[in-house]
Order: sequence, then structure tokens, then C-alpha cells
Amino acid sequence: MRGTILRLGFCLAFGAMFALAGCSQSTPGSPIPADTGTSGPAASGTPSQPALDAEPYRTKPCDLLPADLLKSLGYTAAGMVVAPDKAAIAGDACAWHDYSGPKAKSIQAHILKKITDPNFPGLAAIFNNYKKGLIAYADPTDVSGYQGVFADLQDDRSSGKCDLSVAISDTQVLTASADGYNNAQDSCDTAKQLAEAMIKTLQGS
Repeated sequence: MRGTILRLGFCLAFGAMFALAGCSQSTPGSPIPADTGTSGPAASGTPSQPALDAEPYRTKPCDLLPADLLKSLGYTAAGMVVAPDKAAIAGDACAWHDYSGPKAKSIQAHILKKITDPNFPGLAAIFNNYKKGLIAYADPTDVSGYQGVFADLQDDRSSGKCDLSVAISDTQVLTASADGYNNAQDSCDTAKQLAEAMIKTLQGS
């Protein structure tokens, strides 16, 4: 059950960008969420701040989120590294689970594979998929000065699941996910808090 939840969250996280199927198994990793945006795609999808490089964390995505933040959100167990197999375009991710409450909660930090198509820099592929009707929603937002978008294959925000992707350069996108929360506000606030923390880590502060 735990592996199923983790793999499903991973599929939906990168599916908004690539509309692909096929996900992974999970392996133990190193241990140690504002508004939900306005409706409709933004004009570009490229970052408005100095580009960041997530490559140093590609093999250790669990280190993107600080231990004090994880503890404050109720995640005390070690993160689990999600290793994609069939989905070669997917990137590296780490997921944390909390089974202490009435229902399971989970969060995920995800570094997508580098974008190689210059026609779709940053978040452009997500907005393009939204225009084509391949994903349910694409609501732009700002994350620490970087362009972000709440997006997913289906809109489960009202049931407590929210995915937020952020362009940190023309070729790199981070995704923060929250699942099992109370409602759209709760889950999207959590996802935004995660994304902000990931950016802060990459900025070295």
C-alpha cells in the first residue's frame, strides 16, 4: 500500500509536464506549504530570477528539504527515494509519509529530468499540455520570485492533493507535492512551503 501511494504521486507529479505513463519502485533514501494561483496559463513559463542548479541534489533529493521543516510538518520517518524505471523522462524524487493521523499524508520533492527541447523551456510544456486538454488545470503562482504553476492530470485539490512545479531555469523544473491533506488550501499551502524550502536549499541559505 505504501509503495502504491508513493508511485501514484510520482506519476501524477511529472505527468502534468510530460503526459507519460509508467512509474517506479521506491528504495530507502537518506533521511534527514498562500494561494493556489490564478486560473489560466501564463505567457512564458521561464524563470524570472537567476537560474539555479539542482544537479548536485539529483542523487540525493531527500536532502532538498531541511529536517526542521519536515519535523514541523509531522514527518519523522526517513524519506524514500523514488527511482524511475520505464519512465526515462522522469527525474529524481524523495517522498515522506505520515501514518499517525486518521488518514495517511505524504509529501514529495522532485527534480525533473533536464529539459532538452528549446521550444518548451521552463514550465512551457505544462502550459502547452493544458491548452491541449491533456491536464486538468494549470494555475500560475509565484514561488520565491520564480514562476510556478499548480498543475496535475486531474484536479484533486478539494480532496487534499496538490502538485506545484517551479521553473528554476530554462532547463530545470522542481515539483513539490502534498497528498492526504484536508482541502485545496491546506495541500497547496503545504506544496508551496515545500517548493520555497527547496529553492532556499539550492540558493545555499
